[in-house]
Amino acid sequence: AVDYIKEQMAEAGLDVAVLEIPVMGWELIYGPRLEVLAPEPRVIECAPFIFSGSTPKTGLEGRLELIGKSFIAGGFEWDKFALVDEEGNWLALLAGRDEGPAIAQAGPPSGVAGTAETPLITWPSCVFGAEDREMVQTWLAEGLEVRMRYVAGALFKPDARSFIVKGVLQGDRDPEDVVILGCHHDSQGALGFPPEITSPGANDNASAVAIFLELARYYKENGCDKTLWFISFGGEERNLILSRDY
Repeated sequence: AVDYIKEQMAEAGLDVAVLEIPVMGWELIYGPRLEVLAPEPRVIECAPFIFSGSTPKTGLEGRLELIGKSFIAGGFEWDKFALVDEEGNWLALLAGRDEGPAIAQAGPPSGVAGTAETPLITWPSCVFGAEDREMVQTWLAEGLEVRMRYVAGALFKPDARSFIVKGVLQGDRDPEDVVILGCHHDSQGALGFPPEITSPGANDNASAVAIFLELARYYKENGCDKTLWFISFGGEERNLILSRDY
C-alpha cells in the first residue's frame, strides 16, 4: 500500500517522501474464544481489544460482573464487565456493544482508551456484540450467576515499523499557508486475526485513499493557492498512533 501510494503521488508530480516510524506492534497468536459456562453453556462471538494482554491457553474463568460504562476509542460508551475470581479479583475485562456485532477496537477498556499513550493497562479484554450483551443483561437482571471463560494470546512487538507517505504541492499564491489532507492506508484485522475479523479495507480506508489520490492529481493539474500536504498514515486502526504523533 505504501509503495503504491508513493508511486501514484510521484506520477502525479508531487514531491514525495516516505517516513518509517518505529511502533509497538501487536499480534493475536491464539484465540479469541469467549464461552458462557452458566447459566446456559454456549460460545459467543468476540473480538479482542488491540493491545490487550494474554490469558493462559486454558483461558481465564470467572463470574461476570457489570462494572459500568467505559469510554472506548472512537467515542463509544459501552457496558464494561469484569471476569471476577473467587477472591473478587478482576481477571479480564469485557465490553458489550450497544449495537452491532463484535468488532476489534483499540484499547483495552481500562478507563479512557482514546489517548495517544495507550496501551496503558494490558488487561486481557474483548468485545462482544449487542445481542449477546442484551442476553447477558437479562440474565443478570434475573439474578442469575453468569460465568464465562475467555481465551486469547497476544504478542507485543516493540521493534515493529509503520509508515507515513507525504506528498507536497507548493501553493501558487500563499505557499506559506499549509493545508493537510489526510487518509490512512492500514485496515483493521490482517495479521494475526481470525477470518471473521480480518478486513481487506475496501471501504476503510481504500475508497478514501482513491479520492485522496484523485485530489492530488486534480490540484497538480489545476493549481492551488495554498501549499497542500497529502499525507497517508499507517497506524490509524491502532488508535490513530501515527497521525496523532505527526
